[in-house]
Amino acid sequence: GPNARYSEREVAWGMCRPGFVIIGAGKCGTSSLYHYLVGHDRVLPAREKQIHYFKYYAQRSMSWYLSHFPSTEGFLGSGALMTGEASPGYLPYGNVARITADRLPGPRIVVAAREPLDRAWSSYRYSYVVPALERAMKGRAKERGVPKGMTEDYYRENHLFSFEEMVRAELRVLRECLR
Repeated sequence: GPNARYSEREVAWGMCRPGFVIIGAGKCGTSSLYHYLVGHDRVLPAREKQIHYFKYYAQRSMSWYLSHFPSTEGFLGSGALMTGEASPGYLPYGNVARITADRLPGPRIVVAAREPLDRAWSSYRYSYVVPALERAMKGRAKERGVPKGMTEDYYRENHLFSFEEMVRAELRVLRECLR
């Protein structure tokens, strides 16, 4: 079941276990670290970098999870020594490392971290400002009363939340969650 530890029988089915699971928050360098590791000729990538099994798909079987990694045959045939994954969304959930260790003993859990204010600023720019400006400049936000064809400065000043406003809103949400 979903709470069972990794079974040796699953290895016999030709599935490879990851040697590392990189966790972190968005914009902490998890992707860079993953790509550096799988760039080595003795490390094979997973079929997807971000499987998110231990947070979003933990109800599925370990066989499902392990199917995202190279087969034992392919792994051994390549001369690889390791495979692994990176799921940056794991860090905010304290139980993920425990669930990972309970269900899949052995892999190294690597945490990618970054100075919190720099990480928040990078996330604000990447996840909010750039896409919002792109939508506004292309006229895809007019249903929200945003006029088309204005300057980037106009959109920043009149239709985007400031970094400080976003931080205050996030803190309100966090306080509510912690109650």
